Amino acid sequence: EYTRNGALGDATTSSLEYGTAMMESALNNFVGFLEDLVAVSAAEE
Repeated sequence: EYTRNGALGDATTSSLEYGTAMMESALNNFVGFLEDLVAVSAAEE
């Protein structure tokens, strides 16, 4: 179920700790992706 602002699900069942863990995980994955992208780009030069 989407809310009017585009959020997915019921945020009232979440917690600060869960949100923090989710954000840290997403950021770590994104940083890893960027590091891989830079490494591939450098290897192609």
